[in-house]
Amino acid sequence: MATTTDVPPSFLDEENYIRENNAPPNCRVAAANAVVHICRTTKSGHILVYAPGSGEIATIKAMINKTCRELHVSVLFSALSLEMQREALRLASDRDKRRCLIATDIAIKAPAQYSIRYIVDTGLRKLSIYNPRLNMCMLETRPISRATAEHRSQKAAGCVCVRLYPYSAYEEMPEEDDRDHLNESAHLEVLRLLAGGVTNLAYYHWEKTPYPDTLARAVQDLVAMDLVDEDGKLTDTGKLVNAIAESCTGLEPAWALAIHEAARLGCIEEVVAIAAICSAKSDIFQDHIGIERIAGIVQAKFANGPSDHLALLNAYAQYQCLVRQSQPLEVTELWCKLHTLNLNALKEVDEMVKKILTRAVVMKPLAQLSQNASAQRKGLAGRDAAILEAIARGFCTQIALHKGPSDRYCTFDTNVEALLHAKSALVGIRSQWVVYTRLSRRSRRHFLDIVSAVDVNWLLGLKNFQPGALGLGRDGKVRQPAYNAALDAARANATAIATPEENETARKIN
Repeated sequence: MATTTDVPPSFLDEENYIRENNAPPNCRVAAANAVVHICRTTKSGHILVYAPGSGEIATIKAMINKTCRELHVSVLFSALSLEMQREALRLASDRDKRRCLIATDIAIKAPAQYSIRYIVDTGLRKLSIYNPRLNMCMLETRPISRATAEHRSQKAAGCVCVRLYPYSAYEEMPEEDDRDHLNESAHLEVLRLLAGGVTNLAYYHWEKTPYPDTLARAVQDLVAMDLVDEDGKLTDTGKLVNAIAESCTGLEPAWALAIHEAARLGCIEEVVAIAAICSAKSDIFQDHIGIERIAGIVQAKFANGPSDHLALLNAYAQYQCLVRQSQPLEVTELWCKLHTLNLNALKEVDEMVKKILTRAVVMKPLAQLSQNASAQRKGLAGRDAAILEAIARGFCTQIALHKGPSDRYCTFDTNVEALLHAKSALVGIRSQWVVYTRLSRRSRRHFLDIVSAVDVNWLLGLKNFQPGALGLGRDGKVRQPAYNAALDAARANATAIATPEENETARKIN
């Protein structure tokens, strides 16, 4: 195998790689042992270790610190603040002391001016995999591609690369990365194709053909959101939502639908801001390793009721106040640092908000809805309720019902039991109905990310919450009886408190 480095990469022996039950060794232990061996058998040269994620990085660092205390260890991964990343690279460029940098693939893009002499490659990485059957993102550890393996070994000229896997494992690796194919849903692309008149999605000439389950999930959700009818044609709402998604730089249909609902409810600017925050590449809240509890306390100051969405909006609104005051950049940076906010992410959100609002204003149907809503809601309270209603109706396929005594919920559409994130504003509140932006799996557990409590009455008129919309099992019974009972109770309660005129209108409609 040819590389541009002076020293060819060395592979782990096959018999050392395969241990008991034909399982490879633990990458954490193997990486730590490799670093300790290099440190004890050589006298100079910094060491770079490629690890899958932050959890593995923390474990490897702890193991090295216990065994090889004379080595100064620093870490580098994307969740760190920009300042901490710069500090890690600064320490790695120190030639006076021997150092070890443990990093993810972010180190490949980092400048190579520091004196890296030894590279330890675990051959693994973390990937966000989309599961269409559960409509969930899963963070999984998977082997790297051959291209990534070559990039890692060529990080510094003249270095020694130690690969913690045999040549047979290298041969089984894919040639190139395929992250986009694994990580994305097909909702937006399917909506675009249906808007263009393409109905036979299975035989469409895709650049990268999605998995059949991914296509089925996209069509199922678009029909449930009432954007597409049973014949595969866009409804009137679907046409407007597609126009919003197209004009707003590829916004996901759920967020485009939420913006449509927000225009009707008179809170379009607020929902656009939340959509931009949740669609940005980076989180606006920083993860601070070692001071997670302090960061949680600081971020809790932005809380606004039982809603993570409103907390994000509150943080962005306070940043906007600072921008309008034309404060010096140093003041803004210090404020963001004290409040554990990512300034670069906030700037990205700012640009997205301006772009979306500029394009949304020129859309006549949306502008008309917004004007009518503003006239109706002028001087009325309930802005926060309107925002959450718009998000709940947009994400009507991502609703969950509280289950059990703890913060455990069951998703409405996929019947998955999931927990709240520890930093969620809803922890301990146990709201009966919630809307979530994303369902994910980490450490073998399912979590609801960015969650808000909602009023079930906002959902009763939606297509996928009508009687008979719940799926049936092979025995002919409803698969989710708890949901059926909760919705029946909500309908009965809504009928009991409705006025006679409303009941008569509902009777005529039915």
